[in-house]
Amino acid sequence: SRRRPRISAQSVGLISVQGREFAVDWRIAYTISRASAKTLYLLVDKSLRDEFKIASAAVPIASKSIVQPGEKSIPLSDELAKRYNLYLLNLDHSSLGDVVIDVRYERPIVDKGFDAPLVRPICLGEISEQLAVQAAEESAVKVNVSGAKEIDAVDLPPLPAQAARILWAFRLDAPTTPGGSKTALILNTDVHESYEIPSALAVSARLTTYLDVDGGQRTQAAFSVANV
Repeated sequence: SRRRPRISAQSVGLISVQGREFAVDWRIAYTISRASAKTLYLLVDKSLRDEFKIASAAVPIASKSIVQPGEKSIPLSDELAKRYNLYLLNLDHSSLGDVVIDVRYERPIVDKGFDAPLVRPICLGEISEQLAVQAAEESAVKVNVSGAKEIDAVDLPPLPAQAARILWAFRLDAPTTPGGSKTALILNTDVHESYEIPSALAVSARLTTYLDVDGGQRTQAAFSVANV
């Protein structure tokens, strides 16, 4: 009998809050082994409808369409099927190895409290998802999360977009788990009032720099500060 492909997925997302709007970028790497595959599946929060951009630089996506979960596609729990549309991604050609897909959407911030719709890989193999939240200097952001655990930002893989001020980082429970099927992020934003920044003197500092395999870097700094 013909060997069936084995597919696993790793995803990292970045929520960027800027003024009265926010954007979310996702980079999803599917790893295909044992046999080549021409189709992949993606979960997209139903509130997004079709208002997102999707692209793959290495293997072009020939088409995408919403399909019903089940034996002919991917079986989903009732909770997942209620919250997400299941997208079938048809690749331009059969692929083996890593297929990287980038997804992005933008939305206005209507209320101080809002949820960030999720885009998530789905497959029969192992799934790993991480997500970071950044905001402009003038923005204060609080996050209420379920179905995820907070992690140190330095443990994040390379992000799908430039990050300047990461406030939160999370590892999401896999969507195929009971907790992961209910994963949600509620953000509350406010604008810092203008205030005078007091002068300060750093008497010592310890910097730890982490280098990514692709040449990116993150630096964690710990300062001992004395006001003057």
